[in-house]
Formats: sequence, C-alpha cells, structure tokens
Amino acid sequence: MIGITDIDGHGFGNKNLVISKWVPQNNLLNNNRLTLFITHGGIGITTEVVFSKIPALAVPVFGDPMRIAKLLERLEIGLTAEKEILRDSKRLSEKIFEVLNNKQYKINSIISAEMLQNRPILSEELLVKHVEFACEFGQLPRLDLVSKDMGMIVLFLFNTLHLLHFTEFLKQFSKYFRNLY
Repeated sequence: MIGITDIDGHGFGNKNLVISKWVPQNNLLNNNRLTLFITHGGIGITTEVVFSKIPALAVPVFGDPMRIAKLLERLEIGLTAEKEILRDSKRLSEKIFEVLNNKQYKINSIISAEMLQNRPILSEELLVKHVEFACEFGQLPRLDLVSKDMGMIVLFLFNTLHLLHFTEFLKQFSKYFRNLY
C-alpha cells in the first residue's frame, strides 16, 4: 500500500488504518480478520484473492486489469468498479457494503477456493508433464492446426460469406430482370 506520508504507521490516528509502503499480500489475504479485499485487479493478486476465500472489490485503472477484474464478477466473488469511484466516497462505500452485506460473495469465494485447491491435477504437475512431453517428442508439427497457415480471409470465412452474399445478389438480380420482361 502506498502511504500518505513517507513513514509507516497508523493513519489519521486510527489503529485500523495501516499506512505502509509494502505489505506481504499473502499474509494479509490469509488473515482471518479480513472480510473484503480491494484490489487493482491484476492477474497475480486476482489469482491470490480467488485462492484466499475472501470477497473482493476490484478497481482497475488501465490495461489488462480491466478485463481480469471481471473474473471476480463472473465467479460471483466480488464486484468491479470504475476508477472514478475513488473520488466519490459515497459510491465507494455503497460498493463496499454491497459486497460485505451479500453473503453469497463469501460463499462463492469459499467454493471457488476449494475447487482450485482440490483440482484433480495441480498446476505444478501439469507443468512438469508438459515439459517432459516436450523433451521427449520435441516439436510436433503434426499437431499444428491447419488454420495456422491460413490467411485471414479464409480463417474468418470471409470468402464463404462473400460467396453467400454474391449468390443472394444474383438471386435478387435475376428476380429483378424477370419482373422487367
């Protein structure tokens, strides 16, 4: 967290507000007193939030976090707010209370974390298996998709769509000339 001053300590005489240049995120997320986490919505912290069983409010500023933060809403473990909300304490408070007062966010965050923690294949195992496979077989051009070498026109079926439009045009054109004679 970035403090208001250059010194670490408590803010505004409030012992619940800690101002610090750096806080160990995992320790904070796994503290049993934490009930809501407000984040910028980056991929690292969003992943940690999902694992932590804590509902979150994401306030992305720019770039990928705007898309990544939507994961919290899709999993129904938190909400996303536009950065302008930081200037409006009333709206920010409403968003915070919306997450805190809706128990479904907490329930869904617990379910999501348990699903990740109990997934059938751990990420580390999957990585090792893929590396071993790559070491054993090397490059695998036979597994490349045919679409890898297609041009954009063919890949996105623009040629087929063009043919369909042209066929429809010919039908309408022939109807028009039949009606003339």
